[in-house]
Amino acid sequence: MKRLAVITAFFAALALSACATQSYSPPPLNGEQTEIVMEYGAGGDALSAMLGPGQDTLGDQIKTKFGSRVRIAGYWDWADYSVLDTIKSFPSSKSVIIIGDSCGASVGPFLAAAVNRPILAVIGIQASTYCPTVGSTDPVPSNVRYALETYNPNCAETFGLGCRVYTAGTSTNLKIVQRPDLHPALTQDSFNDVLDELSMIFASSEAFKVKHGGTQLLVRYHNQRIR
Repeated sequence: MKRLAVITAFFAALALSACATQSYSPPPLNGEQTEIVMEYGAGGDALSAMLGPGQDTLGDQIKTKFGSRVRIAGYWDWADYSVLDTIKSFPSSKSVIIIGDSCGASVGPFLAAAVNRPILAVIGIQASTYCPTVGSTDPVPSNVRYALETYNPNCAETFGLGCRVYTAGTSTNLKIVQRPDLHPALTQDSFNDVLDELSMIFASSEAFKVKHGGTQLLVRYHNQRIR
């Protein structure tokens, strides 16, 4: 029953975003006023830590650099409504950012659409093509202002686990970063992509804030930054 409610909320959010002429209201652009939800991949915390520094490490780096509150959730939490309830519980005065790896990255656009509130950013690291989630192949919805994905375009190198690429409409600033990394790509290079994107989002530069829509493609290798 709860899963049906999640699916219903998702399609209702899509309908609202399709009808709205401007679905995004600018929230406060600073780290301390931002709530960040991070989603593990399907393998959870243990696999995340085994194959790289782990998302806990990225969460700690975000908290240290920007002062944001970071909540880390399991990928399967989408099914029991707990992640959606958490995001919906944030006050409107707070910005919301959703970050995920692998299947956690794939479910990010779904969560953003289902909560039916402005989302400052959806950020993914190597979204997977094999995630058993309703909405795991959907585009970034129009209520999202910024989106970033770091992925490997060579599906053979990740066995399809890290080559699903985000798409978005004209109301979202989407940045795609190609890196030839093996899955799940939980490396400092991909973490730096996230940190650099957050730095630009929180920057005082009006030139960055007033951009409206469009997709930017970047190709980066080891130790190369996106800024």
